[in-house]
Amino acid sequence: MLQVAASGSLQLKSSMYPFQICRNPIEPAQLHAVSVKTATFHDPLISSRLISLYANSKINTLDHVRNVFDQMREPTLFSWNVLIKSYVENQRSQESLLLFLEFMSRSGLMPDVFTLPCVIKGCGRLMAIKEGEQIHGLVLKFGFGLDVFVQSSLVSMYSKCGDIDSARKVFDGMTHKDLISRNSLMDGYVKSGDIELAKELFDEMTERDVVSWTVLVDGLSKCGKVDDARKVFDEMPSKNLASWNAMINGYMKAGDFNLTDMHNGSLSSIRCKIDHQFEDEFQVRFLRLHAAINSLWHGNDQKLKSF
Repeated sequence: MLQVAASGSLQLKSSMYPFQICRNPIEPAQLHAVSVKTATFHDPLISSRLISLYANSKINTLDHVRNVFDQMREPTLFSWNVLIKSYVENQRSQESLLLFLEFMSRSGLMPDVFTLPCVIKGCGRLMAIKEGEQIHGLVLKFGFGLDVFVQSSLVSMYSKCGDIDSARKVFDGMTHKDLISRNSLMDGYVKSGDIELAKELFDEMTERDVVSWTVLVDGLSKCGKVDDARKVFDEMPSKNLASWNAMINGYMKAGDFNLTDMHNGSLSSIRCKIDHQFEDEFQVRFLRLHAAINSLWHGNDQKLKSF
C-alpha cells in the first residue's frame, strides 16, 4: 500500500516526486485520489506528473490518461504531448491527429520537438501523406527543420508512405544521421523495390542493429535473392522473431519446401536452428507453425508432418 502524506500541498508535492517507483495501476490511482482529496490536483506539477505516470509503458492506461487530461483546467504543453503520444502508441493515430488539431486551435500553445514527431509518427502509421506534408510545413514554419528527432520521424513517415524521394531529401539534409533514420530509409528502399540502394545504404552504416539486418534479409528475400538473404542472415550477430520470419518467408516465396535436406541451406536447416536459437517453447512453436502454415498455403500438406 503506497503511503502518501495528505496534510498539505507542500508535503504532497514532496511525496509525489519519486513517480518512477510506481510499477502498477494501483499506486497512480492512490496518488490521484490523494491529490483530489487534498485539493492539489490542479497544481500543474501534480496533474502533469499524474498524466505522465498513467501513460508509463508499464501501466499505459489511456482511459486514465484522458480522464486526468480532461480534468485539467489549463493543460500544459507537456500534458498535451503525453496525451497525443498515448493515442499514437495505442494504435489510435487518427484520434491523435484530431487531438493535434484541437491543440493548435484552442490551447494557445506552440508545438515543440516532442509534439511534432509524435504527430508525424501518427501520419506514417495511417499512411496519411497529405497530412504528413502539412505537418512538415509546420515543422519548417516553427523552425524545427534541423532537429534530429523531427527529421528522423519525417524520414520514417515518408518511407512508410512510399515517397522515397522526399524521405531521401530529408535524410540528406540531416547533419546527424542516426540509426533510426538509416533503418527507416533502408526499409523505404526495400518497400519501393530498390534493393540495390538499400544494400548500398546498409554497407555504408558504421552502426547496425537487428532491425538493419532484418530489413536487408527481408528485402533480398522479397526480390528473389534468397541465397544472398541467407548469407546476410547467417552473418547476423543476433536474431529475433522478425528476422527468422523474414528468412522463412523468403524460402516459402522461393518454393523451397525440401524439409528433409539438412545440408543445402534450405528451410529444413532453418527449422533446426530455430530449435537451438530459442529456449522459449512458445517462440519455437510459433516459428515452426508459421513455416508449416506457409507450406500448407503452397500446397505442401503432405510435408507438414516433418515439422
